[in-house]
Amino acid sequence: MKVRILKAVAVLVGSTALISPIAATGYAVGTAGAATVPVSPVGTYNVTVVGKISQVDMTIKSNGRFNIPGGPSGTWTETNNLLQLTGAVGGYSYVFVIHQKGVNLGSAAKPGTIKLNSKYWANWYGVPATHPAAT
Repeated sequence: MKVRILKAVAVLVGSTALISPIAATGYAVGTAGAATVPVSPVGTYNVTVVGKISQVDMTIKSNGRFNIPGGPSGTWTETNNLLQLTGAVGGYSYVFVIHQKGVNLGSAAKPGTIKLNSKYWANWYGVPATHPAAT
C-alpha cells in the first residue's frame, strides 16, 4: 500500500523529483489510504529539559540542521509528527526524540526524550520563542 500511495503522489505532482525527501517520507508512512503531511518544525523554540535545564533557545533550520547555543548542534529528520535531532557537544552525542503537536515540540504533560550516548538522559519539550530573535 505504501508503494501505491507514493505512485499516486508522483502522478499528482508529475515527477517524483519535485517531492522533497521530507515530504516523500511523510507520504510513505501511515495507514492505507491516509497520506499525512509532515509538520516541518523549522523555527526558534524555548526548550525546557525537564529536571536539568530550563528555557534555552534552540533553532531548527530548513537546511536540516539544528543548534542550541553552547549545547548540542547537528541534524534533524521528521516523519509525520515524529521529530528526531541528532547532535554532539563536548565529546558527547545526543539524540532528541519527540512527537510534535502543532507548533509545539510536545508539552510539559507529554514531553519527548533525550538519550545521551544511547542511554536515557532526560525529557524535553519546546514552545515557539516569543522574543525578537524568533523573527
